[in-house]
Amino acid sequence: MTIPTLPEARPLDAAELTAVIERVPGLRALVHVSRDGLLQAHAGSTAGQDPDGLAAVVCGLHSLGTGGARFLGPQGQWVDYVSVSYTHGGLLVVIAAEDTSLLCGLAGEDAESGAVGEALAELASQLAPASV
Repeated sequence: MTIPTLPEARPLDAAELTAVIERVPGLRALVHVSRDGLLQAHAGSTAGQDPDGLAAVVCGLHSLGTGGARFLGPQGQWVDYVSVSYTHGGLLVVIAAEDTSLLCGLAGEDAESGAVGEALAELASQLAPASV
């Protein structure tokens, strides 16, 4: 028996992530993470913290969202995004891409959450699986 797999999409690189950070006011960092928590690419400032640690947080948050979905209704629900807003300013947004990877944006209190979400959604659309 063979297990079906999704075709691999072109991975993002640090230059692409940096261009988005420069375009979106208040966006401080972006990370691209595989579904199992491996850092694929990152750009921007993670406040002196290791981006691999942020990759683990991203994977964990998405997993918690997926676990909570079963309490909302039918099985098989998928988490589109998770957003965390911090008391003293700042925003962390995790979005699932169609290729099963995850993207995370870290933004300061001066960022507009809609602009951060839109930028992540644009990046996620670039990660759609290649045609078979």
